[in-house]
Amino acid sequence: MLSSASRLRALYLNVGGGGAIAGLTQAGFDAQLAVEPDRHAAATLRRVGLPAVRHEDLSTCPTNLFAPGALDLLYGRNTQGPLGAGDHVPVLLEHVDAQRPRAFVLETDASVFDDRHKDYRDMVRGSLDGLGYPTTHWTVYDARDYGAPSPWCAAFLVALRDEQASFERPLPTPEALTPSTLSSVLDTSMRSRFRGHVGARGERACQRWRERAETSSVPRLVDVLDADEAEDVPYPDEVKAWRACGINILGLADDVKNAQASLLGPDGPYLTVEQAALLRGFPEGYPFEGSSRTVYRQILHSTAPAVARALGRAVAEALERAEESAPGIELFPLSPTPEPTSAKSSALGRYDLVRAKARGDRKDYRLDRLPMEEGGQAQVFRAVHKETDTEVAFKRRSSKRETAVARMRREIEVSHLLGQQTHYMPILDSSPQDGWLVMPMAQATAEGRHDDLRDPASLRGLVEALMDVLEIAHTHDWLHRDVKPSNILLLDGQWTLADWGIVRRPRGQTTKAGRTRFEIGTEGFAAPELFVAAHEATPAADIYGIGRVIAWALTGKYPQTNVQLLPDPGPWRNITRVATHADPKRRPQSVEELRELINRELTEPADLPTDRAKRLWEEARAGDPAAVTPLLELIADHPEDYELYLHTLMGLSAEQAGPWLSLNPQGRDRLLKAMAEHAYSQGARRVQLGEAARVVIWLHALAEFSAAKDDWDLLDEAVRAMCTWDAAWDQWNAQGQIESWLRSLSGKSAQLVAAVLRDYPRSARHFSDLARDGTVDLWIRQAIREAAGTP
Repeated sequence: MLSSASRLRALYLNVGGGGAIAGLTQAGFDAQLAVEPDRHAAATLRRVGLPAVRHEDLSTCPTNLFAPGALDLLYGRNTQGPLGAGDHVPVLLEHVDAQRPRAFVLETDASVFDDRHKDYRDMVRGSLDGLGYPTTHWTVYDARDYGAPSPWCAAFLVALRDEQASFERPLPTPEALTPSTLSSVLDTSMRSRFRGHVGARGERACQRWRERAETSSVPRLVDVLDADEAEDVPYPDEVKAWRACGINILGLADDVKNAQASLLGPDGPYLTVEQAALLRGFPEGYPFEGSSRTVYRQILHSTAPAVARALGRAVAEALERAEESAPGIELFPLSPTPEPTSAKSSALGRYDLVRAKARGDRKDYRLDRLPMEEGGQAQVFRAVHKETDTEVAFKRRSSKRETAVARMRREIEVSHLLGQQTHYMPILDSSPQDGWLVMPMAQATAEGRHDDLRDPASLRGLVEALMDVLEIAHTHDWLHRDVKPSNILLLDGQWTLADWGIVRRPRGQTTKAGRTRFEIGTEGFAAPELFVAAHEATPAADIYGIGRVIAWALTGKYPQTNVQLLPDPGPWRNITRVATHADPKRRPQSVEELRELINRELTEPADLPTDRAKRLWEEARAGDPAAVTPLLELIADHPEDYELYLHTLMGLSAEQAGPWLSLNPQGRDRLLKAMAEHAYSQGARRVQLGEAARVVIWLHALAEFSAAKDDWDLLDEAVRAMCTWDAAWDQWNAQGQIESWLRSLSGKSAQLVAAVLRDYPRSARHFSDLARDGTVDLWIRQAIREAAGTP
C-alpha cells in the first residue's frame, strides 16, 4: 500500500457500483471523481463516501474535468458491445486525449476477443497509438486467479503514456491455489440466517446445506430473477450448478416476505444480496443503494474488486518504474466546459451541477412570483437555477425572529451529516445569513400519495426510508422531532425526509440553552414528551412520529393529540400500538428495535409441521410431483413427530418417495433412522397393530423399489428399518408379503438382504420356513438358519 503522500489520482467513468474503485483504492489510487450514468450506482458511490456525480449520457460529459496531466489514471468501462449504439470507447478516448492521464485502463466484456471483433481491437489500439498511448497489455482476467470466490471474467486494456513504462501482468495470488468453496464464503452468514429464523429446525437444515456446499466450488452469479420456471430458464448450466450446491438462484431472500420460506424451499435457500456481494468479493457490509433486485444487478455488473486490486497494483508499479512522474501539477476538479452550447448538455446530473456551482448567491435563481407553500416560518417558491436551467425548490425565511433564524441554520447544518443519504432531501445551495436554501423539486408528498400508501408494500417502503435516514441521524444524536406526511417527499422514486428545521442537535452542542422551552412539533404527530421537555427527547420521539404516520396512512384519519389511533387488525396494528405508546420508555428505544418489531410482526407465523405436511400430501396425492420433495424434507426435519411418520409418510408410494431417498443420502439416513426408532420409542406405545403392519408393508415396498433399481444403499437401510419393525411387532400380514419377496431374491440383492437378516435374528426367525426351501437363494437360507439356530 502506498503512503498517503504517494497515493495516485484517478478518474472513473461508467464503473458501476464501485467494485473497480474499491479494488483500486486498496492498490493506492484515490478517486478524484466518478461519473456514473446509472442513478442507483451513483447513489451507491456517494453512500460509500466517494465524489460521484450522475451523468446519464457520457457522450455529453465535459472532457476537461481535470487539467491535462493531473491524473495518474483514467479508468473507463465499456458496458455495451463493440461498435454498438452504446459503445463508450469513443467517448473514453476523447477523455484520454483531453486529460492526458499517465495511464489508461479500459474494461470490456471478454467477448471483445471473439474473432469477429479483430478489426475493432485494431481500431482501438490504433486510436490509442495515435494519442501517444501504446497498448502494452490487453487480455482477459478471471477473478478466481486473484482470490475472488466466484467466477467473473472481463478483458482489460492497459495503455501507458510514458513509452519507457513497462507493465507486467499480475501473477495469480496465493489464495487462488486453494479455490473457495461455497461453504467457506457463506458459512457464517448462512448459519446466522438459519439460526435466526427457524430455530432447531434451522440448525438441521443448515447442516444439510453445509454438507452440500463444503465440497462445492462457487458457481457463476447470473441474473435469472425474472425467469419463468415454466418456460426455458436462461443460464441453465449455472442454475443447475447452484442447485447442486444447495442454492436456489431463481430468487432473492430479500424479496421473500417470510424468512422461513426463503430458507426452506425445495431447491435450497435463496441468497441475500449481501451474500451475493461477498461472493463477488466485496467487503462485508458494503453499502449498496437501491432495491434488492437493483443491488443484485449492481453486484453482477460490478468489476470484481480482487481483479481491480491486482491490476491497480501492477499499474502503480509500472508508473513507479517510469522516469516521468509529473509532480506538482494542479488538480482542477469539475472545471467548467469552455463556452458550452447549452447549459443542459454539460450538466453532471440533474442536481449535481447545481450543487457543484453553488456559491450562496440569490441572483443565480429565478423565482416564481408567488410561493408554492407558505408557513409561519418560511415560504417555498418554484425556482430555476439560471445557469443549468434546473428546476428547484427555493425556501426563503419569512420570519426574522431569532427562533426562525436558528432553525434554518440547523437545517443547513444537519445537511453536512446527511447530504449523501438517499432518503434525505438534500440542500443544494444556501445562504444562512440571507435566510434561504435550495432543494431539489420533489414530485409529491406522502399526503399527495395517500391512496398508494394504503398498500402494505408501498407503506413499508416509506417506513423503511424513514428508518434508514433517522437511524443515521440518531447515531450522531440528532433528532428530527417533526415526522409527518407533509415532510415526507418523493424525489426520483425515493421517499425522503425533509424540513429538519426543528432538529435537535447532539447534546452539548446546543447554541442557546433554554431556547426550546415550550411545545414543539405538529399536533397529532408529535410525541407527548415534545410538549413537555422537547430538548430532553430521545429517538423514541421520532419513532412515535413514524407510528403516527403509519396510523394515518392505513386509517385515512389525521391523529389527534393524546388520542390513540390504530389501524384495523393486522400486523401493522401492533406495530402502531407499540410505536405510539404514551410512555416513551415503552416504545422501541432505537430504529433497530423498531425494525426488529416490524420484521417480527410482518413475518408470517410458521405453519405447524403437521398442517404444512397435510397440504403438501394433498398436493402430492393430486398428482403434483413438486410437492414430494418439500414433504419428505419436512418429515426428515422432524424425526420426533409420530404423526408425520406413521400417517403422512405412509400416504406416499415407494415410487413417489424412492427417487428422493436415492438422491439425498443425508435425508434418507435421517428419515429411515427416525422411522426405525419409532418402533421402540416412547411414542410406540400409541402404535396400533394395524399401523405397525402398514409401516412394515411400506418399508417392504421401498425395499422392493430399491432392489429393482440396484440402489444398494437405499435397499440396505430400508430392509434394516423393515426388520426393526417386524421384530418389534410380528405382523403376519406383512410377513406374508416379505416372505414372497425373499423367495424372489438372488445375486447381490440376496447377499445384501442376508447380511441384514443376520443382524436382526428376531426378524429372521419369522421366516424359518425358507431355511428348508431349496428354491430360495443360499445366502438367504444360511442367514435364516443362523438366526433360527438350525444347522
